[in-house]
Amino acid sequence: MTSDLGPPEMSLDCWDDVNGSSACSQIPLEELGGSRWPFYEYLAERFGNTFIDEALSDSQTAGSSLVGLENALVAHGTTLSAAYGDYSTRVMSGGWTASDLDVVPPSITGSPILTGAATGTIPTQTITVNHLATRYLEIDRGDGSGSHACYAATLALTVQIPSGVTSQPVFYWNGSGSAAVPLTVSGNTATATVPWDTCVWANKGYLSLPNASTNVDGANFVVSGTLTVDSTAPATSLPPPAPATTYGTVIVVGTSDVVPAISIFGPQLMTLSSVDTQVRLIVESTDEGSLKATLGSLSLGSMALRPGENDLRYTVPKAALAALRRSASSSSLLTLTPISPDGLAAGPAVTRTVSITPATSAQKATAAAKAKAAAKAKAKAKAKAKAAAKAKAKSHK
Repeated sequence: MTSDLGPPEMSLDCWDDVNGSSACSQIPLEELGGSRWPFYEYLAERFGNTFIDEALSDSQTAGSSLVGLENALVAHGTTLSAAYGDYSTRVMSGGWTASDLDVVPPSITGSPILTGAATGTIPTQTITVNHLATRYLEIDRGDGSGSHACYAATLALTVQIPSGVTSQPVFYWNGSGSAAVPLTVSGNTATATVPWDTCVWANKGYLSLPNASTNVDGANFVVSGTLTVDSTAPATSLPPPAPATTYGTVIVVGTSDVVPAISIFGPQLMTLSSVDTQVRLIVESTDEGSLKATLGSLSLGSMALRPGENDLRYTVPKAALAALRRSASSSSLLTLTPISPDGLAAGPAVTRTVSITPATSAQKATAAAKAKAAAKAKAKAKAKAKAAAKAKAKSHK
């Protein structure tokens, strides 16, 4: 029967029926303790079915139900306060042998607390808890809106425990694979820092505030916290898609980019005249990449390719051009190799023959005459500058 459990804020031993009054609840099942059976279910699952008989026998011997329950728990190596705190955690995190209890969420106090989407503090809460009772707060990620980007964050929780109260608050995120996080207690302060984000989730976070004392009522717990957002770490509340089913043989392909296929427009025999210093090519490429050119053993470098037609011009250094002209071979092989954009893969090379025309006697004479004229002009300019300097010096005397 899970339709009427607890409520958790009602003391475990609450019962009063004097002159027809009901101090605990107006519902008979709650008033007489029947709705608090999950606590005894927890004890039976942990210590065995005979534990309830032990507790009843010890209670009869002690003349007190609480003293008898405490004595039975001590005999099993624990205390009533410790067992009650563990039970409060089980209510949040599940793991029951009575599996119907696993689908019952804890009954929360007040409205859910939204931690927000930016670095800052969360609203402070003051919660009153009686002895052997627990209140639960729901703490949700984000600000309730899924219309903005969300990021990873950390949530720091602080609980001020009332004086004289035995308590260890516990935080639990009910996502898959999550585990309960007991807060670290130092004096009357309990703290914990948990991974968080600013997304909107269907899952919930719960904070238990158990008062495991046997005689302190109306104890005020003060809950506060700070959210720290890392705006450099995007997050998501959506699980990754299920992997696709693979049929047939898996073919492993390379990790490099695709090498472009090229076509060279023009004759198979290209002529480089005596005055040319560039090799010009019209190249059609299927993809982006580069084209490496080599003339004989001379590397002309690489030029970028774009999809479609490319007008490429490779410069041949003058010294290399002169050496090629003086070589015994009247022609050289131009090798053009397409390269992938990442430079890791090369495609089939395309070749062209380049004929290098040697300089004629007339061309040589013309070049010599031009050089002689340039030297004569330079000497004339130097003499003119010298005369001007001499005239200027004479005028100052």
